[in-house]
Amino acid sequence: GTVQFKDGSGTLGSPVVVVDGKASMMHEFGSVGTHDITAVYSGASGFLTSTSVVQTISVTAPAAEDQETSITVSAPASATKGAKVDLAAAVVPTLNGGTVQFMDGATPIGGPVAVVNGKATLSHAFTEVGDRRITAVFSGTDGYLGSETQAGVTVKVTAEPGTGAPTGSLGDLGAIFGS
Repeated sequence: GTVQFKDGSGTLGSPVVVVDGKASMMHEFGSVGTHDITAVYSGASGFLTSTSVVQTISVTAPAAEDQETSITVSAPASATKGAKVDLAAAVVPTLNGGTVQFMDGATPIGGPVAVVNGKATLSHAFTEVGDRRITAVFSGTDGYLGSETQAGVTVKVTAEPGTGAPTGSLGDLGAIFGS
């Protein structure tokens, strides 16, 4: 005869031929949780059909092995001192979790930013003029190792535009009031 393994009312694979009084099969569960497993014997000449008692199996998610990650940073090529620009980082593989710390050289910029859908963005206003070397460091998260940018980006920060009086002549304002 054969044995049909079942998970609740659903079947697992095809019926398995009984050899030397035993039937077995390999199965990989597709969902976590408890699974009520039974074995239903088809019967054979001189043997009646039968069903085993329920065996409950608790299936858990496998422990994640720490996977390597990589991170790239992007920023505008130029910025004005005091004006906010967006600094962005992309973590590969795309994941939710962990944080990104943006860096200006060796100096942290703001606080850590949460990674959502593989991305972290920080709005930042530079306080110093000159070339700023921006990098990012990913903290890592469950199952994923941290990483840092191999190559950062340079943002050229320029001074704020002047706010003094406009240059040039205003003309003769006396004519508008008459004499």
